[in-house]
Amino acid sequence: MALTHLPHLLTWVATSPDFNDKTLYTTLGRTLGPFNKMATFLVEIFKRYNWGKVVVISSTYYFWAEAGTAFRKVFRRSSTFVSFLYEMSVYTDACLHTLM
Repeated sequence: MALTHLPHLLTWVATSPDFNDKTLYTTLGRTLGPFNKMATFLVEIFKRYNWGKVVVISSTYYFWAEAGTAFRKVFRRSSTFVSFLYEMSVYTDACLHTLM
């Protein structure tokens, strides 16, 4: 019995928006969607509560750097003002304590 309707590849960290092309990645299933969709969801929450500014803190680690970039792009397109942007080093969180 062939299970053609089920994903053949199931992954948690396939967050790149490139994977949104279902004609190219027909058997991909994700448990964590692309970061740009998460950011779009947040923009809807911001609109609901009439929030116009956001702070983006991310890491230089590739996974989180990708998230920060995706969020900034969506915020920019939605006219959500990024009032502060910070990318901390992978190896230190001391800089975060200075922000608090």
